[in-house]
Amino acid sequence: MNVKSFPANRQTLELVCRPRASGDPWIRAFAGMTAASPRFRCPRRFVSGLVFAALIAVAANAQTIPPMVYSVSPRGVERGKTATLTLEGRNLAGTRAVLFDSPAISAKFVSVRDLAEEKRVIRPGVDLGAEVAQGTKQEGKVEVTVAKDAEPGIHWFRVQTPLGSSNLVAFDIGELPEIEAKEANTEQAQTVELPATLVGAIAWPGRVDAYQFQGKAGEELVFETVASELGSQLRSILSLRDSNGKILAHAGEYQRRADAVLTAKLPADGTYTVSITDLQKRGGGGFFYRLNAGPLPYVTGVFPLGGRFGKAFDVRLTGVNLGGLNKVTVTPTERADSRHTVSLRVQTPAGPTLNKIRVAITNPPEMEEKEPNDSPDQAETITVPSTLNGHVGNGKPSGDGRPDEDYFRFTARQGEHLVAEVAAARLGSSLDSVIDILDSKGREIPFAVARAVAETTLTLGNRDSKTSNLRLTSVSGIRVNDYLMMGDELVRLIFVPDQPDIDPVAKNFAGERLALFNTSPQAHTA
Repeated sequence: MNVKSFPANRQTLELVCRPRASGDPWIRAFAGMTAASPRFRCPRRFVSGLVFAALIAVAANAQTIPPMVYSVSPRGVERGKTATLTLEGRNLAGTRAVLFDSPAISAKFVSVRDLAEEKRVIRPGVDLGAEVAQGTKQEGKVEVTVAKDAEPGIHWFRVQTPLGSSNLVAFDIGELPEIEAKEANTEQAQTVELPATLVGAIAWPGRVDAYQFQGKAGEELVFETVASELGSQLRSILSLRDSNGKILAHAGEYQRRADAVLTAKLPADGTYTVSITDLQKRGGGGFFYRLNAGPLPYVTGVFPLGGRFGKAFDVRLTGVNLGGLNKVTVTPTERADSRHTVSLRVQTPAGPTLNKIRVAITNPPEMEEKEPNDSPDQAETITVPSTLNGHVGNGKPSGDGRPDEDYFRFTARQGEHLVAEVAAARLGSSLDSVIDILDSKGREIPFAVARAVAETTLTLGNRDSKTSNLRLTSVSGIRVNDYLMMGDELVRLIFVPDQPDIDPVAKNFAGERLALFNTSPQAHTA
C-alpha cells in the first residue's frame, strides 16, 4: 500500500492507497468519507491496512512533539557567575543546545532524567476533550555561565533538541550579590547586608518573608520586586518597618502592576526590616520572587513620555540616588512607519540606574500641555494629527477643588474617522486614563446606544475588574458575541457554555477583561 500526502493548505486532504498487485483499481479516500460511502470503494484488506497505518502514526506522535519547558530553578543568577539550572518540562532528552538571547550568556546541557507521573485515565462522560499525546515528563540540568559585562535584566532562552525548539523561558541576570531566603518560620526576620538581591518564594498561603538590615539616616533605599516577568503568580506587597515595628512605607496595594517597588528615605541610624507577601495572602511554589534592595540609583518618573522620530529631545527625570541628574537626552532614529518604544538605562554619577526608562517614539508633531486647561472654556487648541505630552493632576487639584481634567480643542469634519489613544501605563505612568469626546457645546458624543434584550445576574462569588470569567445565573437567550452590560461596564462574550457549572468568558487581553465603548472594567458583587 502506498500513502500519499498533499499540502496542508489544500482545502481537501486526500489519502491515496493502491494495492501492490497490478490490475487492482486506485482508491481515493477523501477526508470526511467512510468506507460505506459510494465514492469510497476499497477491498477490506486495504481498508484494514490503512487503519493500521493510521494507528501507528498516532502512536508516533508522542515521539515527535517539540520540547516544552515548564519551569526553571533558580530563575536568575548574578552576572560574572556560573550556576546549574534545573529545568522541568517534556521531551528534553537529546538537547543539542540552550540558546540565550545574548552572546554574554553561555550554557551547556549536562543531564536529563525521566520524572514519574500518574497516567491520565479518561473518564467517560466527564473528560470530554480529546486525549492528546504530551511526550515524556523530564528534568534537565543546564550549566549557565554569565559574563561580567552581561546586560542585567530579563533575558530569554530556548532548549533545542532533534524534535525542535522549546518555548521561550524568562531568566533574570542580576548585578548584586544574591541571598537565598531561609526556610524558617516567618516570625523572625532574616539578617542580611544590603545592597543585595533577595531570592525566595511565598511558599504557603499567608507567609511573610522578612529581612532585617542596618540603615543610616538620610539613606534613600530602593526595593524592586522581579517576579511576574519571570512567570511568578505573586502580586507583591512590600512594607518597611523601623526597629519598633512601625511601618515607614509600603507599596503594592494600589499599584496596577503585579511587581511592587518601594522607595524610602531612612529617618535615623538603626535596624530596619523589609517584608514581602502576596496581596491576596496566597502562596505556593509558583509565588517566587527576586527582590533587588539597597541604596541604588532608580528612576521613578519621566516627562515627557516620548518624542518624535529623527529629533533629539530631553526627558526630565525624578527618582532616588540620581546624583543630581535631572534630565537625559534621547536621540531616536531618523524615521519609522509607526510608533515604537525605546528602553534605556540612565547613566548617573553613582552608576547606571537599576531600572530602565521607556519612552515612545512617534511620527506626529509633539506638543506639551499648557495650563490652565481644566474646563471646555479653557481648552487648549491643538492640530490633528499630533502627540500631546501632559500631566493629569500633577499633584495639584484645579482651582475650584475638582480633580484635574485636561481639555483640548480641535477641528474635525463630518464623517471623518479619528483615533484618540493614551499611552501612559505601558510607559510606566500610574495614570488610569479616561477619554471623553465633546461637541462644540461641551456635550458628550455617545459611542453607542445599548438596549437590553435579556436579564441575568452574577452568582457564586464577586468579580474583580480583571477577571474574564463571569458566572451567570442563567445564559438563556445569550449567545457568543452578545454584549453584556454590568453596571456601567460593557463587555462582549467570546464563550457561552452549553452546560451548567461553566463560566461564560468575556473578551480579554492577556487575561484581563476588556470593557468596550469607553466604559471601564469595574469590580462587581454577586
